[in-house]
Amino acid sequence: MTERLPPRAVIIGLAGDVLLADEARLIKKIDPAGIILFRRNIRHPDQIRRLTDDLRTVLGHEHPAILVDQEGGRVRRLAAPPWPAFPAAGHLARHPSGLANAAHSQGRLMAQALRDCGITVNCAPMLDIRATGSNDAVLGDRCFGDQADPVIIAGAANMQGIHQAGLVAVMKHLPGHGRAMVDSHYDMPVIETDLHDLHHHDFKPFQHLAALRDDRLWGMTAHILLPTIDPDFPATQSRLVIDRVIRGMIGFEGILLSDDIEMGALRGTMAARVEQSLAAGCDVVLHCSGKLKVFAKDLQMAPRLAPSRWDLMRQGLMAASQQALPLWDAVEYQQKLDDLMVVASDRLQAQDPTLFKISSSS
Repeated sequence: MTERLPPRAVIIGLAGDVLLADEARLIKKIDPAGIILFRRNIRHPDQIRRLTDDLRTVLGHEHPAILVDQEGGRVRRLAAPPWPAFPAAGHLARHPSGLANAAHSQGRLMAQALRDCGITVNCAPMLDIRATGSNDAVLGDRCFGDQADPVIIAGAANMQGIHQAGLVAVMKHLPGHGRAMVDSHYDMPVIETDLHDLHHHDFKPFQHLAALRDDRLWGMTAHILLPTIDPDFPATQSRLVIDRVIRGMIGFEGILLSDDIEMGALRGTMAARVEQSLAAGCDVVLHCSGKLKVFAKDLQMAPRLAPSRWDLMRQGLMAASQQALPLWDAVEYQQKLDDLMVVASDRLQAQDPTLFKISSSS
């Protein structure tokens, strides 16, 4: 029997909340390394379980990469209701004495909900350190803090919670998006800070988690320009930034994903964006819009993952699944959730306490 080739170095989005026959055919042609889901793909627990079951079949991997961004706050693809309205990282950070426990509970609670839906990778924790004047539309209360130490403490705890629930975690946005003054969804943030200051501040949370050498931890790049390192290419497409900073100074050896290559910060055709990001050193690129008919040819041109990187990717997914702790039952889950919301903010609870009650069907 011929061994299957590694998949192409792309992770792609879907159009809607069911897997269409045309999409299934295109997925088989493209042969992506995984699928990433968004709010448009998710309605309720039974629906998302059916969708992820279908994706397992079409991807054909024993441990498929099915990703979502579930940070809490504004960035939660499993929305309330029926899922709990998990608080933003910034709300947790207002209680420093309880930050580690809250971040750990947040990570495990959210990841347990994801695991129950058939999702295998959570694109969290976000380790960007919020800088004064940075773009609140992108960062703001998504950050655990404006200093390195609380971000390190919370990020490590959050990652541990994600792992305990049986998911791969993805730290973002390497090598640090916290000083961005514009939204990379629309334009290129330029960060003029010198390398010494970045090394001793922005890079530190990533260095801390990278030093764990855990296959269950992946990374995601930032679409930012760092002219003191590479004046020509953003981090996602810069061999200098990826080799010298992400792989070198930060010491991250794990699977490196690009942020969404359709974002406005990047330029050029879709084929060129894929090629440049992979040539720079990203292991896999994210293509998130779900417009597979439009971009299928570009995605099919992507090279296949190197066998060693595909093995590493599979090892992380398998280890996350095998090392998961038993799921909390509904009573224990609700108690942990109630405790988390008390730490997050009494004001959040007062807005609508019913948002924090889990559905019997979830």
